[in-house]
Amino acid sequence: MATDFIYGSDSDDDTIYGGEGSQTIITDNDSDYTIYGNQGDDTVELRGSGTSTVYGGQGDDLVTADQAGQALVYGNKGDDTVDLRGSYGSGTVYGGQGDDLIYGGDTSNILVGGRDNDTIYGGSSAGDQIIYGNQGDDVLFAIGDGSATLYGGQGADSISVISGEAALVYGNKGDDTIVLGADVEDGSTVYGGQGDDNITGSVNDETFYGNIGDDVIVTGGGDDLVYGNQGDDSISVTGTGDVTAYGGQGADSIVATGAIGDMLVYGNLGDDLVDLSGSTGDATVYGGQGDDVIYGSVGNNTLVGGLGDDVIYATTSAATGSLINGNFVAGSSALIYGNEGDDAIFVAAAGDASGSATVYGGQGADSITVDGDATVYGGEGDDQIAVTAVTSALVYGNEGDDAIAVSGDGVASVYGGQGDDAINLSTFTGSSTVLGGYGNDAITVNAADGETALIYGNQGDDFVSVTGAGDATVFGGQGNDAINASGSSGSVTLDGGVGDDTILGSTGGNSLLIGGAGNDSVVANGTNDTLVAAAGDFDTLVSSAGGSIFDLTSGGDFTNTLIYGTTAAEGVAGDVIYAASDVTIGNNDVFDVRTIDVASGGNLDASAVTAIYGLNISAQDLSDNVFGVANSAVTITSGAGDDTITGGNGNDLLIGGAGANLIYGGLGDDTITSSGDNSLLYGNEGNDNITADGANSTVYGGAGDDTITSTGDNSVLFGETGNDVLVSSGDNSQISGNEGDDNITADGANSTVYGGTGDDTIVSSGDNSLLYGNEGDDNITATGANSTVNGGAGDDTITSTGGSSLLIGGDGADTFVVGNSGTAGTADTIADFTSADDDAIALIGGVAGTADNYYEITLGKGQTGFDAALEAATTEFNSTSPGANAHDYVFVTDGTDGYLFADLDNSGTADVAITLTGVSSTDDFNYTDIVSNPDTVA
Repeated sequence: MATDFIYGSDSDDDTIYGGEGSQTIITDNDSDYTIYGNQGDDTVELRGSGTSTVYGGQGDDLVTADQAGQALVYGNKGDDTVDLRGSYGSGTVYGGQGDDLIYGGDTSNILVGGRDNDTIYGGSSAGDQIIYGNQGDDVLFAIGDGSATLYGGQGADSISVISGEAALVYGNKGDDTIVLGADVEDGSTVYGGQGDDNITGSVNDETFYGNIGDDVIVTGGGDDLVYGNQGDDSISVTGTGDVTAYGGQGADSIVATGAIGDMLVYGNLGDDLVDLSGSTGDATVYGGQGDDVIYGSVGNNTLVGGLGDDVIYATTSAATGSLINGNFVAGSSALIYGNEGDDAIFVAAAGDASGSATVYGGQGADSITVDGDATVYGGEGDDQIAVTAVTSALVYGNEGDDAIAVSGDGVASVYGGQGDDAINLSTFTGSSTVLGGYGNDAITVNAADGETALIYGNQGDDFVSVTGAGDATVFGGQGNDAINASGSSGSVTLDGGVGDDTILGSTGGNSLLIGGAGNDSVVANGTNDTLVAAAGDFDTLVSSAGGSIFDLTSGGDFTNTLIYGTTAAEGVAGDVIYAASDVTIGNNDVFDVRTIDVASGGNLDASAVTAIYGLNISAQDLSDNVFGVANSAVTITSGAGDDTITGGNGNDLLIGGAGANLIYGGLGDDTITSSGDNSLLYGNEGNDNITADGANSTVYGGAGDDTITSTGDNSVLFGETGNDVLVSSGDNSQISGNEGDDNITADGANSTVYGGTGDDTIVSSGDNSLLYGNEGDDNITATGANSTVNGGAGDDTITSTGGSSLLIGGDGADTFVVGNSGTAGTADTIADFTSADDDAIALIGGVAGTADNYYEITLGKGQTGFDAALEAATTEFNSTSPGANAHDYVFVTDGTDGYLFADLDNSGTADVAITLTGVSSTDDFNYTDIVSNPDTVA
């Protein structure tokens, strides 16, 4: 069939029908055309400037535009080609049935593919492009400079956004492939729709939604937001931008590589894989529900497993599943939450890197492994925790039967928490602490030479093992504990606490072994060890190496067994016994087993003992001597060092030398003397006599009527219970009588005295003293100047002769006895004189006030203060001839305070002056408030 050529006319509105066959239809003017190609492979050329509407009809049609007008093209059936690239008017194209090829024009276009496999290119200009692939496996391109909206429609579509402003892309149904080019501006949004989509981003900032299906999403480096939504999605993050990714439902894989910025990842539902090990930015990951596997980045990490049995790695490799040493760099940190489920958590550090991790196992039986500095919380469940620290490790097992192992060069602190925990510390450095907590715990510690360990078993029947050359202190706590330090060569302190404990000391010597309450077995394996038995126990104390100290001072009335050496033939040369006042050791010449009856009052056989402390102690060598010490007093004399002396139950004589001594008198009427500075002396029970001749000494009298004397400056004296006598001649002393009727003398300046409860007598001759009577009817005398006296509760007598003192009676009917020179510079002040409370004033050398020897004055307006009052009183004293019916006492008030002046020798001059604070009226004071002096103070 021949090809027809049809040309449009110059009329305004033309309609052209192609008819049967293949026609070529050309428009070349400004008219508006409606063209029907009908049957055949038609060619339509649009060259004018009018608006053209083209229906291709059946056949493989070709429609081109080289015009300024608008074009509306329907390809209808057939594999049509619509090319509007030559047009600079807006274009709308519907491809219809068939595999169509469509090119948009230079302005805004709406391009619709139709039913089959279409290929569509948007316009290349700045116009806005809207492209629909519709049905079929379509290929869509946005290549212009304007904005583009692309819909893939049904089918496995390929959508590429090459350039332009931010694009909006919908893959719709089908397994779509969507690519955003580098020349697209920031802000594009991609929706994959239904199907297994493959989405690739650019270096710009974009948002991706995988929607339904198993999608593959690859970011290109911008600040991206990614939603996997439903399906088993694969999200790959590259570039340098900050990315937020949501896996959504399904078993998702989220992987990041390169120098990415900050990552925020939500795995959401499903068994997700999150691998950020190839990235260097900071990351926050929430695994959500499901059994997730999470690999942190090299930067600072917060990793949360969520619900499910999760596996969490900080700085690990997804390819090998093993820890990467070297990625956990200096300054990086990891915060990891296992949350619910039986989680496995791994953290690795780089050699000596300073990075640190904080791990929360949460609920479930978790496995936590950390290579680096860490703080670990096991949470609920039977957890397994292993930490190799660089500088420090802090581990909390929390609830459950936990297994905790800590090693490395750092300092470790381990708290087992509730449950029967197994705790192991090995090859650590520094000072480490272990707290077993509740439950029957097994604790093993290997302390390196020069390092120390502090171990608390706490409640439960605990087993504690200490090895290595380092030092250790162990407190078993409550329960029947087994403490074994026989594998240690360090110096140890082992305290079994409450319960029937078994204690084995170290071989290093100088150890302190304390059985505590309960029937304990204590074995000393080194020399110079101290073994201590508690009160009320049946303890067995064993010295296998000799040279040990047996401290039975708390043994009470029960029987303790001492074993010297490991065989019956070994002696006890070098051993020292601290015993109670009544002790019997058997007479067997072979020192195999000795029975101590703490309260029997028998004899002591000490033929192989260097010294006996707590019974009868002297400075001589006591070897090869036998002492009968039933109910004997103790005499202890120390040298010039810093000594610790403990008396027994008798009347002991304890003498401390020139050092800073610590002395305990114990029971009995003890005599204690210390000449050294900075000494601390305890009289304990009994009527003790204590003398502290050194400066900065502190003395506690304890129960009983004690006599305490201090000659040094800066001393602190406590009488405690009983009627005590306390005397201090040093400056800056602090004295407290406490309970009882105490007699206190403070002769030094700047002294502070507290009488305490009871009727106390306090005398102070030093200036600037501070004296408190406290409770009771106290008698307080201050002969120094500038003192402050507070009687406290009770009917007190306060005497002041030094002048310039502040006197406070406190509660009760108080009597103030005053003697001063009567001038402004020496006048005393009574701060709380109240006539209604029966307070009274007596003057040294004075008589009681009467109506005849007393006169009162109220100053006039403008006359205030001490000087005005003194002038008025002096005038009154001289109103008659001295000695001829002159008044002895003149009370003056200025309306605010009162002033009492006395001219006892009738010389016309005040001998004594007192300021009465707050006594503002002559109604508040009269001659009956002045009583005769009960005593004369010289």
